[in-house]
Amino acid sequence: ASSKVVALPAAVPLRREAPMPKPLPPPVLPERLKLREPTGPMQYTDENEYPDPALALRSLQVTALAFLFGIVASQVDLFPATWFVWSFLLVHILGTIFLVDYASERGLTALCAVLGLHAGVAASETGLWLLDQDGEDSVGPWSIVVFFSCVMYLHGFWTECLILPPDYITSCSL
Repeated sequence: ASSKVVALPAAVPLRREAPMPKPLPPPVLPERLKLREPTGPMQYTDENEYPDPALALRSLQVTALAFLFGIVASQVDLFPATWFVWSFLLVHILGTIFLVDYASERGLTALCAVLGLHAGVAASETGLWLLDQDGEDSVGPWSIVVFFSCVMYLHGFWTECLILPPDYITSCSL
């Protein structure tokens, strides 16, 4: 018996090394659009299209006065606090039904005064509630809801006065 030595073949690499990537040119990007330079103040075709910041200022003054009166009315306990919550809900319901397309400046200013009055009462009642001096007619956290609802309505109205033309200001965004 002859013993032969068998030579094993050289190890075959299981993986081939990847070739080095070829450098590519940078990609071609689209050109950035150039913004138009404003040529001046916005020009409207109709005088009624211009926003009315004066209405916002007048209604803000009336609202601030009504807010202070609301605080005083709450502190003097002129009416039960529950009346103000129910009257706010009534203003909200009647406003959404009847004042959808209402555009009289005098009426909108009066509506801002009503909302300011309710916001003042609600702010005062919230303070009294937090100090535990609100009495037996307390509405508790409902004062917070009424306050922020009034602020939401008034903010929407003032934003519309400053941005939108008066033709579009038809309510306190009820």
